[in-house]
Amino acid sequence: MSGPVKTSIMLSSIALGILIPEASILSFLIKYFLMCMLFFAFLDLEFIKEIFALNHLYIVIYLVGISFVVYFIGSLINDNLGLALFITAIAPSAISSAPVISYLKGNVGYVTFAVLVTNISIALILPFILPVILPNSTDISLMQLVVPVFSVVFIPLTISVIVKYFIRPVFLFFNKISILSFLFFTSNIFLAMSSASNYLRTNSDQPINILIMLALGIIILTAMNFSFGWLIGGSKYAKETSNAIGQKNTMFAIWISLTFINPIVALGPMMYTVCHNLFVSYQLYKS
Repeated sequence: MSGPVKTSIMLSSIALGILIPEASILSFLIKYFLMCMLFFAFLDLEFIKEIFALNHLYIVIYLVGISFVVYFIGSLINDNLGLALFITAIAPSAISSAPVISYLKGNVGYVTFAVLVTNISIALILPFILPVILPNSTDISLMQLVVPVFSVVFIPLTISVIVKYFIRPVFLFFNKISILSFLFFTSNIFLAMSSASNYLRTNSDQPINILIMLALGIIILTAMNFSFGWLIGGSKYAKETSNAIGQKNTMFAIWISLTFINPIVALGPMMYTVCHNLFVSYQLYKS
């Protein structure tokens, strides 16, 4: 499936979600679609053969650091704005960053390991951070966060390892139907947008200027991530680190937003999905 076709389908999913807010009752499926996406993605990762670089640690430090910076700046204006910027900024590397860097003739192994390290690290770190910043943190225990967040990443990771290295026929079968991963992705976009649309319609007190500021903040965050990634990567891994930080697993951030925060916050990673895909499209066009 070509890039323009995928972009068209993604934009159509956003539009349908806006038009069908009633579908928000199915938002509980986002968690399971996300796990299916990660399962297919982990099947493609040759993470056991990759070598850890110090830059991978810097990437994790940057993700956590920038998330607190944008949170505090955004919270000075509005709590939801700060939370939306936070959950978007701390999202781990997108699975798609590995194939994209291969098209850009970069080091695929480096980005592959960055995907694995950031997704596991953020899944481990986030349950300890959320109770600190959430307005109603006293209503959420640590275990209520740890179990679901860990399971979303580690269950598909474990199953993918078992299938890939011990059940070869099943691995080959799933490779043939890997296009389903994109179906899960677009379904999640539709459900997330539907939840946000329903929330906006039933909570009309959300000022439009906050949404405009969120869009502006996401654009700035996208530019910062790709730019700082280039600097963190240095001369050896500039392009690779830029994409590992700039391309985000926004579906993970959307699921966290809808499960533990609110649908307005999910608009942050939704907007980022559009921004980073537009920039990646430009990269591929220029390459």
